[in-house]
Amino acid sequence: MKYLGLDVGQRKIGVAVGEVLATELLTLRCNQHESFYANPARSRAYDEIETIMNEEGAAGIVVGLPVKEDGTASEESAKIAEFCDGLSTALDVTVHTVDETLTSFMARDILESQGIIGAELENRLDQASAALILQQYLEEHATI
Repeated sequence: MKYLGLDVGQRKIGVAVGEVLATELLTLRCNQHESFYANPARSRAYDEIETIMNEEGAAGIVVGLPVKEDGTASEESAKIAEFCDGLSTALDVTVHTVDETLTSFMARDILESQGIIGAELENRLDQASAALILQQYLEEHATI
């Protein structure tokens, strides 16, 4: 089954796609002074994600959920969980969550090790994080 991986943030959503291996796809950005945690940007994001799902033939969504060092939910994770609940309802799709601890740092390290710096790094960081989130889920749920 093919999935979309999402790294959801207030102003950007990194998107990756994969069935066995996750690959970077794109980054959604909201308008200035808007947040993906509130409408109208949230509704637009749901519509864009639905379009991407249809184009890519994805049947499920995996979202990274940040947790604190002690394993408890953060203020940010509550906002992302609310986004996920709305996404699941709007698209009538199952949304899986995984711990996204350190994925942004790992994505930055990977991109920098590939010689990607500056604006290109910033443009790809969220989608690279989404790919790591999705790959984690795919590996944890691999069937052999």
